[in-house]
Amino acid sequence: MVPGARVVVPVQRRRVVGVVAEVDAAPPAPTVAVKPILAAPDAEPAITPPLFALGVWINRYYGTPLGLALRALLPGALWSVQRPAGPAEQVERVLALTATLPSLLERERAFKRAPSGAWRTRRWRRSAARRRSGIWSRSSGCLAPRWTGS
Repeated sequence: MVPGARVVVPVQRRRVVGVVAEVDAAPPAPTVAVKPILAAPDAEPAITPPLFALGVWINRYYGTPLGLALRALLPGALWSVQRPAGPAEQVERVLALTATLPSLLERERAFKRAPSGAWRTRRWRRSAARRRSGIWSRSSGCLAPRWTGS
């Protein structure tokens, strides 16, 4: 164990990732419970000595807890109990044309992209305007036209 190494420790009913700050340190106060180390997921320290020194400087200069300063130096994936598997496999999409499309309009329909979110925004604004104007009311959990009785 060296400073900067990730370790897994039990905290209440869950396992969390911590970073070794000191090795062979003086025992803490009797009121502080020392947690056992369950695992060390990395062969090498996740935080190099220069980064660890930067984390200590952030801790002292800004007055943040050392754990938060060290956490800010690592990517979020390294704070899970398991080591990240790496980047996902790239998927290549292949399209095989089995027939000719006679016109540009048919080609456009065949290779049409999904609609953007702009139409949803316009639709939501129109429905919000109707709700505010009183033409529509929300009854029984759905948006329905209000019966005016005429």
